[in-house]
This record gives sequence, structure tokens and C-alpha cells, in this order.
Amino acid sequence: MRDLDVGLHAVRGSLAVIRGQCFSVTRAGGTGAAAEGARLIDAEVDRILREIERLAGRRSPSEAPSGRIRAVVGDVVVRHLAAAEACGVSLGLRDGGGDPLLRGDPDRLRCALDNLVQNAIRHCRADGEVVISMTASRHGVRLAVRNDGDAPTAVELRSVFVAGERGSRPQGPGWGLGLAIATRELAACGGSLAARPAEGGCLFEIELPVGAP
Repeated sequence: MRDLDVGLHAVRGSLAVIRGQCFSVTRAGGTGAAAEGARLIDAEVDRILREIERLAGRRSPSEAPSGRIRAVVGDVVVRHLAAAEACGVSLGLRDGGGDPLLRGDPDRLRCALDNLVQNAIRHCRADGEVVISMTASRHGVRLAVRNDGDAPTAVELRSVFVAGERGSRPQGPGWGLGLAIATRELAACGGSLAARPAEGGCLFEIELPVGAP
């Protein structure tokens, strides 16, 4: 029995308690923000449980679901609204139309966008804005995550995707892994990630293929 298995089992137990509390809120007929919050927490628990199954080697690549890119992007926005608000940042989506099928695992795209949005919120100025934009064509999809804040320097851009690198102006706690993870997850979907300065901030651009391979 591996220490990892023991640890993952303990985490599953704690998540079961959290899921039970969410069920109690919804069963009690909760409405409004409380019920919606419980549903979001329950969905996060489900996502963590799937990741545990992957780490434990109990989810094979053949079990990876397919999905629509717009649904993944919309889910990421909804899940991070409260975190953005807590930082005094507004979070929005600009949808250029189209609803293409993702070539790859939606959980991988979701993981990449989670890391990009969290990074954008952390480096956004107070009362600033983080915007996710999506533009689809028959050739592929371009996603972009832009924030209002200090634009990265040329030196920072050269190492921004290096694991463990937090730049010269780190904001809050972290290990410098988020952007490296995002790059890896997008590559698994056949996509790519690039960064460049934007007017009053930073822009991360994702290129993704669409449809079945």
C-alpha cells in the first residue's frame, strides 16, 4: 500500500463530508446564493474526486470525455466569479460565436484555464478587469485571457512558462507552477499557449484545434 494511496483515501473521506454538507443545504430547500454556492462546491468536489482517480491510476485515457469548448469556458468563468470579486476584480467573457467540439479532454482544458484565470486575477490591479475571449473558426479556436495590471517585461516573458519561476514581482503565495501546468495541459489537447504584453496588462493566447482528430 503506497503512502499516496493512503493520502488520497483520506482526502476522499474529507470530500465526502463536504459533499454531504452540500446535499444538506439543497435538501433543506435552500434557494438563492446559498443553494448556488452549494452546487458549485459540489461540482468542485466532483472535479477533485476525478483528479484523485487519475492520480491513483484508476482513470484510463479512454474514459476522458469529449465536450464543447464554450461550455468549458463558461464553467471556468462561473467558478471563479466569487474569487475575482473577493479581490475586487471583475471577471467577464466575450464570446465571438461558434460552439466547436474540443479535440481532447475537457478536464485538461479546464485545468489550463483555471490556472490562467487564477494567475490573471492574482496579478490584476484592484478594481481592474479579467476578460476571457473566444473566437472560433472552421480551422480552430483562439482563446485569450487578459488582465489589467503591470505588463510583463521581456525578461519575464522569456521564463514565464518555466516551472518554479515566479518572476520579479510575485503576487501572493504560490509555487510558480500554474503557467507550466497550463502549457502541458493545452499541449495534450493539441493546443499551444503564448504570452505578450497588452495595453495596461498581460495577454495569454491559446490556439486549439477543433473536432475529432
